[in-house]
Amino acid sequence: MISYTPEDRDILIKTVWGEARGEKAIGKMAVAWVILNRTRKPQWPNTIREVCLQPWQFSCWNDNDPNRGRVNNLNTESADPVIAEVRRCVDMVLQDLVLDPTNGADHYYADWIATPNWARGKTPSSVIGRHRFFNLHPVPTSKPEESPMVVIRENIELHKLGFALLKEIQEYLKTLGYYDDTIDGKFGKNTAHAFASWKGDRWLEFPTIIGPGSYRQLKEEAEKNPAIDWANFDSKISKYFTVGEVALNQRERIPTNPEHRKNAILLAQKLDTVREEWGSPIIVTSWYRPPAVNQRVGGAKNSQHLYGLAADIRPASGNIHHFQSWLDARWTFAMGYGASKGFVHCDLRPGRIRWNY
Repeated sequence: MISYTPEDRDILIKTVWGEARGEKAIGKMAVAWVILNRTRKPQWPNTIREVCLQPWQFSCWNDNDPNRGRVNNLNTESADPVIAEVRRCVDMVLQDLVLDPTNGADHYYADWIATPNWARGKTPSSVIGRHRFFNLHPVPTSKPEESPMVVIRENIELHKLGFALLKEIQEYLKTLGYYDDTIDGKFGKNTAHAFASWKGDRWLEFPTIIGPGSYRQLKEEAEKNPAIDWANFDSKISKYFTVGEVALNQRERIPTNPEHRKNAILLAQKLDTVREEWGSPIIVTSWYRPPAVNQRVGGAKNSQHLYGLAADIRPASGNIHHFQSWLDARWTFAMGYGASKGFVHCDLRPGRIRWNY
């Protein structure tokens, strides 16, 4: 799990904007990963803020950098499309939704400058956009790391995969809620759409191509999730949450749309973290609502509950007002203050959106 404060997030957004705002999404996330990697290595401080602001490390913070003032005064919650994209990329990295594309890098430089002395004679761990990344201080492991790629060793169009491998991909996509068709190892529009949707939700490029990195990420995500029987209220969709909690044990509330199921799984994974950090069970008072139910309970016309992206929760034990304050400092997505009415609303819209009920 990635630990950070609201100030860490703010500084990280500013840094990625200053260093990589002209890069594609994967390039922005790569710079964010370098900063996170440094926090995990003894050569650097262990907080995002301290790593970003170390003198002469990230050029956008240098006193002589012409952009220093703009970076320092950047409104990280601005609706400006470039800032918004940087913010989305940073939030995906902080929420652990994407694997590290830099292979553990702790350094990088832009290819339009002369090769720095520290990079001479060294092989990049990754090249993404205009940046070359280097893992100069690998973290030692107790055993050799398993090869990230067993079957797929190069980028390949999805439709060119063989029967067995395509069937495996379909199984992974179904586990994650993206694919709701027959697992038959045959390429078709449903498989193509499911894979493209999975990639798009993670800001991964090339929606028709699977390579070693995307294969590994898809496999690891699927293996972290149990097989879900959406007709069984006791079937788990994450470590702590079940179909019954998504549907409030009501048949009419079971999501049938693959997109809504996928959304519920993503939200459950975030609420798992809340449950673990809070240290005791969380009770769901409302989650997925089909249109008829949403209208019946007086929900907003475009409620996030309609898409499986929102849940109203309360602690099983402890003061709900204390829980709301505690969660407010940790939830980096949208949140509604409803403690006075017996719940706290959480949804996955990015940014510190807050309101009262």
